[in-house]
Amino acid sequence: MRIARILAGAAVLALAAVTTSADGRAQDKLTMVFSTPPQTYAIPYYFAQDTGIFKSLGLEMAETNLTGDVNAIRLVIQGEGDIALTGPGTMLVSIHNGAAIKSIGAWQPTVDYVIIGKKPIGKIQDLAGKTIASIAPGEMPTVMPKMVMTKYGVDQSKVEFVSVGAQNARLQAVLAGKADATMVGILPATMGVEQGAVNIISIVKNEFPDLGYVALAVRNSDLTDAKKRAAYKKFMRGSIEGARMVMKDPDKGSELLWERSKRQMDLALIKKVVRQLNDLKVWGVDGGTDPKVMEFTEKMNRDIGVQTRTIAVKDALDGSIAEEVVKELGPYKGS
Repeated sequence: MRIARILAGAAVLALAAVTTSADGRAQDKLTMVFSTPPQTYAIPYYFAQDTGIFKSLGLEMAETNLTGDVNAIRLVIQGEGDIALTGPGTMLVSIHNGAAIKSIGAWQPTVDYVIIGKKPIGKIQDLAGKTIASIAPGEMPTVMPKMVMTKYGVDQSKVEFVSVGAQNARLQAVLAGKADATMVGILPATMGVEQGAVNIISIVKNEFPDLGYVALAVRNSDLTDAKKRAAYKKFMRGSIEGARMVMKDPDKGSELLWERSKRQMDLALIKKVVRQLNDLKVWGVDGGTDPKVMEFTEKMNRDIGVQTRTIAVKDALDGSIAEEVVKELGPYKGS
């Protein structure tokens, strides 16, 4: 009798270990590690996850949320997550320091960053002697303002960077007078502008058109594992389909972000910003694996001194999975 109970229990555990979709197919499972609270860059993912695209492909996504690209990468390196949402600049620094990771694509490959200053700050040159809200050294909100200031000849030795946190926290630091400026995406910047409290003093995409924004980093060892590659292919297919859906239905994408934010953002504002992003064509509708973006970002890292050696694109980007998906779906031809 006891043996029968043990065998029955083992059978239950075995069944529980295999997740199946509604049509009975076994599902792969991946854990996505987010480095910020919900933001516009992740709308392609929200389309795939929250409308059931991933599930229909036979993929179950779990999510871990924390603050900072470095922390997200660390979790993936440790094997506590499968895909890290990070900036490519931070990912390259991690590779420089020995991390065996690569990007397999991007939901939003190029930036929508803007640098904002609390009024009356109106131009980059006004940042001399000021305090800038950031996350940490090596993170995009520190690296990018330094690059732009270098371009305009601002003495960075007289600029103080303070670690604050994610985009909304950085905006609030400026609004509260705890910092004079920061770099954020279009959505939080527009919030500040509509309150009449800040000026947009630089649109980073205009300064550096090929600057990378988002990278989806995975362990190199997983890319040689057939089962993991199959799961990543489902992930990239869902991400690409989601990016194309944003172009087709920006209002639905806005509603998905609104729900993710627990309806704490202004839905009308989100819709306005997402339509701006569509006009800028920032989404990874073909996977977000253009090598020019990684090349430029890598050179930028060396120019500002956060890398001391060259990292080849092939050592930082594996576009083969996204390329397989695009071959099956066909290249994006417009909404």
